[in-house]
Amino acid sequence: MGREISIAIVARETVSTTMNTISQSGKSLNKDLEETGREVQNLQKRMDALAANKSKVQANLDSISQELKKAKKTLAETNDEASKVRLENVYKEYNSAQIAVKQYSKAISETQTQMSKLENRAGVTGLSGSKQSEMLSTLANAGLFKMAGDSLSGLAGVAVSSALGNTIGGAIQSTLSGAATGAAMGSLAGLPGMAVGAGVGAVSGLVNSAAGIFSSQDEAFKGAVQDSYNTVKADEENTLTRGITIAGQREQDQIAFSQRLGSDEAAEEYLDKTKAMATKTNYSYDDITGYSKSLLNSYKPDEVFKVLQTLSDASGGLNLDSQGVNMFISGLSRMRTTGKATQEYLNYFSERGLDVYKALSNATGADESKIAGMVTKGDISGNTAAQAIIDYINETFGGLSEKQSTTYNAMVDNLQDLQNEMDAAMGEGFTEERKKGLTAQQDWLSGKDGDKMSDAYSMIGSWKADLENTREKMIRDSMNKAMNEDPEFQKAKSENDRAKMGEILAKAQVDGENEYRKTAGYKLQVDTEKSLVSGIRESMIQDGVYKTYGYDMEQEFTKGFGEKYAQDMSTILSQIYQPENALPKAKTPTLEESEQTRMDGLVGWSQSLFGNKSKSAGKAFGMARVPYNDFPAMLHEGERVLTASEARAQKTAPTIHVTVTGNVIKDEADEDRIAQKIVTKILNAMQITN
Repeated sequence: MGREISIAIVARETVSTTMNTISQSGKSLNKDLEETGREVQNLQKRMDALAANKSKVQANLDSISQELKKAKKTLAETNDEASKVRLENVYKEYNSAQIAVKQYSKAISETQTQMSKLENRAGVTGLSGSKQSEMLSTLANAGLFKMAGDSLSGLAGVAVSSALGNTIGGAIQSTLSGAATGAAMGSLAGLPGMAVGAGVGAVSGLVNSAAGIFSSQDEAFKGAVQDSYNTVKADEENTLTRGITIAGQREQDQIAFSQRLGSDEAAEEYLDKTKAMATKTNYSYDDITGYSKSLLNSYKPDEVFKVLQTLSDASGGLNLDSQGVNMFISGLSRMRTTGKATQEYLNYFSERGLDVYKALSNATGADESKIAGMVTKGDISGNTAAQAIIDYINETFGGLSEKQSTTYNAMVDNLQDLQNEMDAAMGEGFTEERKKGLTAQQDWLSGKDGDKMSDAYSMIGSWKADLENTREKMIRDSMNKAMNEDPEFQKAKSENDRAKMGEILAKAQVDGENEYRKTAGYKLQVDTEKSLVSGIRESMIQDGVYKTYGYDMEQEFTKGFGEKYAQDMSTILSQIYQPENALPKAKTPTLEESEQTRMDGLVGWSQSLFGNKSKSAGKAFGMARVPYNDFPAMLHEGERVLTASEARAQKTAPTIHVTVTGNVIKDEADEDRIAQKIVTKILNAMQITN
């Protein structure tokens, strides 16, 4: 079957175009780096603002913590309604401040993570894998055949990137570009050379694409490692801060309840029950300790927990908040301590939805309509009324707290109670161990060494004061001299030139300051500060502190998973550059067969690299001939496969038309010579003679 082939070649000088492309790529890269720098600066400003706000909120939390202690102390002393309301409000402020500190800590951690990712992306040189690939591609873009190859590889890369993502698309584009470059170099040896060159170029392209993919994955991995580290350390810091606060408060509770219950053992047992109850009810630990201080005035310790459980059921049935529970407790405590059931006390319950008349009717057997009169006459004692209310709640709402504990809000609250226990464990561990250091520090400061330190501090303070006195005196002398002896000052004063007077006095102040800096005392101060800096530097160098002080930690964040992949990459490259291992041992491969086998290995490697490990090597661009028997290939619908005899029958000489133009062609003789040589090499490569 005859064939007609037309080839149009335009030979042009492309160096200027290439250099312009390189210049534009550099400008684009610089612009990217500048934008990244601006983003990092903005994040730094945001983090500074968050840190400042966190400091303010933390200070507010510390202040509220002190107020909380005072409110608890006041309630313990007075046990009046105003003190209870005040304590409740302070609790709310304290919880809000705690949440704010936690939110700022989380925001700071997230901002640090974003900054780390941006800095990792920028890198030491500012070149990511994709940018390096782009620059290398641009620098190599200087050959005739490569110009066409780059166009095809660019088109293929865009299409595949759109379908499969930048990683695979970039790798395929790099591979095709490398093949085009190799083909251009190998074209000097004809079409066989082009085939070999394309294979070698494909190796280079695949290696470059693998390097780019590895770099991107490695940077993402390092960012994830630092992100996890920052999150863990921030959580640890927050846990310790909260734990110290909780542990400190519980230490105070231990003392208070020991006093109330008569012994440390009784207090410890009571507070353990408090912790357990907090994790299973709608109460927090602080709620229970606060309520207990009122209930313990008229109930025994074991009875307190039963009453609180009953009131927890009432909270489920009446939807009471902490203030409502507090009012119920106040009503019960007042009726039991006074022995009276007044209308005022009963209103604590009825105003919050509890049918107290029904409760008292059940307890006394009297009709509900007569209860009010009986209360007014004092016929119902405080103990009777309190117990009637407890019994009524148990009958009406018993078990609701357990059911309520399965709701989302209750589960969140109980989870927070459990988390508080974990935080408190860290805080208790810290405070108990820290007490040893505090004791040692107190002993040191209050002993003989402390007296020596006190003397030394006194002498240092005296020296600093002497320097400050000298400085002020020299400034005073300079300003007095200006006011009393400077003719310009006198003239300005007589002319009421206040601006000039201010200028002269300001200059006199500077002169006095400069004179002070010439004194022996000031020079001695500067020399001691220089010596201190030098001593710190020498100490850190000699002891290696400079490394553990930050350098080693910084280096840890620059490590990725390179160690794991180094061995894999070595194995892959050894396989690529030893293609003869993939051919039958009994047959010595030709150059084309060897190169084709190398390309098959590259295709398989690229598929494993991009995740398509289960697919066999396909031939999307076709093959001139099958290189050896039993060659594997994956075919597609609509394609055609010829037998060897059919292929030989089609080897008829084609009609080839070659047109050569361009600004490097001098005359028609050049065009004819180039065209004839191209035709000859094509036919020779196809093993067809004219």
